Amino acid sequence: MRLDERLDKRLIEERTTDGKIDFHEHISRVREEASDWLEGIEKNGVEHSRRLEGYLDRLIPDEFKEKLKPAEVFILLYAVYLHDIGYRNEQGKIESHDHPLRSKKYILKDPKKYLFDQFPPMQEGEAPLAAQAVADVCYGHAHESVCPLRDIPNDFGDSCLCNDPLNIRRLAALLRLADEMDQAYIRLGHLRDSIRLPAISPGIVRMHWKGDQGIGKILNDLVHGINETLEPVNDLLSEWDFPKTTVVLDPLVKKSPPLPKEPIDYKKFIPEHYIPSRCHDKKGDNKGLLHDYVRIWLNDPKRKLLAVLGDYGIGKTSFCYKFASGLTRSNSVPVLIELRKMREVDAPWRELIEKEIALIRPTSKDILLILDGFDELSLKFDKEKALKEIEKLSETTQEFAKVILTSRTQFFRSEQEEWEILIRESGMPQRGPVSLPYPERFERIYISPFGDEEIKGYLNLALGKRKALDFRDNIIEKVFDIKDLAKRPILLELITKYSEDIKKIEGVVTQGKVYGIVTEAWKNREGERAPENIMLFMEVLAYRMFAEEKVQLNFNTLREAIDRYFDNETRKKLTLSLDNLDYQIRNCSFLSRNEAEGYYAFGHWSFIEYFVARKISREIPQDKAQEIKITDETALFVS
Repeated sequence: MRLDERLDKRLIEERTTDGKIDFHEHISRVREEASDWLEGIEKNGVEHSRRLEGYLDRLIPDEFKEKLKPAEVFILLYAVYLHDIGYRNEQGKIESHDHPLRSKKYILKDPKKYLFDQFPPMQEGEAPLAAQAVADVCYGHAHESVCPLRDIPNDFGDSCLCNDPLNIRRLAALLRLADEMDQAYIRLGHLRDSIRLPAISPGIVRMHWKGDQGIGKILNDLVHGINETLEPVNDLLSEWDFPKTTVVLDPLVKKSPPLPKEPIDYKKFIPEHYIPSRCHDKKGDNKGLLHDYVRIWLNDPKRKLLAVLGDYGIGKTSFCYKFASGLTRSNSVPVLIELRKMREVDAPWRELIEKEIALIRPTSKDILLILDGFDELSLKFDKEKALKEIEKLSETTQEFAKVILTSRTQFFRSEQEEWEILIRESGMPQRGPVSLPYPERFERIYISPFGDEEIKGYLNLALGKRKALDFRDNIIEKVFDIKDLAKRPILLELITKYSEDIKKIEGVVTQGKVYGIVTEAWKNREGERAPENIMLFMEVLAYRMFAEEKVQLNFNTLREAIDRYFDNETRKKLTLSLDNLDYQIRNCSFLSRNEAEGYYAFGHWSFIEYFVARKISREIPQDKAQEIKITDETALFVS
């Protein structure tokens, strides 16, 4: 590579603002000392760092090299030679786990060892800002799940290095990009005779290989993983108009076609006591049975995309399996995927969908793709992740004839956000997140709660007509507000499932005893999706709404309440951000979105009274209960 194409050309005759440190000369010293710092670290030693510097020279187009400030180039090259010093742990042993964090700690603990002693510290005993910048960039080469790039500063200030703020977030992205280019050479040392160092140019990286299909499969899986890792890198660098980097194998691996299999029998996944649900449109108008509505949609060639939305436990998944099972003699071939599986197997959209379709082998024009549970894709959703997943969904599924997507209604903060994401027409003003980039728009239909007939039908199926009549007369009709709870299929299922436990309750069957059984059963059902301390937070939130006589809260007010309860220390312990908790609590609690403008309320006022009673009952023995005027119903819960 010519000298004028190298990144370190930007350092020639460049100095710190006080003129004391020559950037180019200092990096030359860093290169020399790195052999000692990385001694004994074979795979990620000094040769790895030298390769990374060469990769950066080729990955960064010349015009972008010019956009980088000399001080930014200095920090980046410094990090190239320090990012893997943490491979040797505190006991002197080679350890990959947490090595980016150790690299950061080593730099900040002993900056003099790593040639930062010429830089002025902020305070006595504190590492210089230059060391802190390099340490942050080194830590940034960790996986996105460990160190999100957007948690790294993009306006780092060090008046010694530069008079202008430094974007060390971008530098961390560039380091991670270069580091991934060396992964085949590092991880697959036993295959080095079959692979060459990557051929790198801006935007495309080719990994040349030779050998049998077995070697090709290993490399194909590795390349797939690299491209997954690069997604947040490409996402961040795109804001700089930096070309997207994609890694490809040359030659491509030929895939053997999978053997066809029998169509999936979706009937076995239908709940034993399935009752068809009704549906309504966004205005609340009754549209009849959901099954009939979707059948009409399916038979209309002009309609392609349908979002089936509903509250938690309203029957979305049950409907999907029931509907798919009824298409065995239809021209449409149903392919149903529960999206939580993507979370469980950590597979990308295209891989999961193609795997399911390849085993059935229909043509794309025949496929009805049913994607159930968009809200269940991740336990750590935030707005940015949601939008990114929606974009991937659109890219992956546009070729199919029909697509049904289900989600909890409250996944979208408001009806406005639903509109922005699912149905905004091109050219229309945008006030929220980016919409799905489909040529078509999603239609929306909402699953309605059960009415008296559905409740009666379910109890007859679950308990038999005789027991159902007794249970309905003595529990459903008599216990305060239980009938309203039963309108939600999952709560009706839980009430019925624990009917024997409810009947065994000593003394009078009160709503407090029934609610206690049902809420604990619900919590167990949600499992890992519900954040720790969710029940205690429900108590605090209900108490606030009860005291302030509020039946609902705007999503911004709810977010503030979450922020107050789950403080920084708690969020750190849970490894969840405020955005993560906001999504989880809106989607995995007893709250429902009930207004167009994004207001949230408990599924029923009796839930507020129940959780207030829980809080009071817990605090009375501890003499912590505050004086508050309670309703007769709340008093019954306490009793």
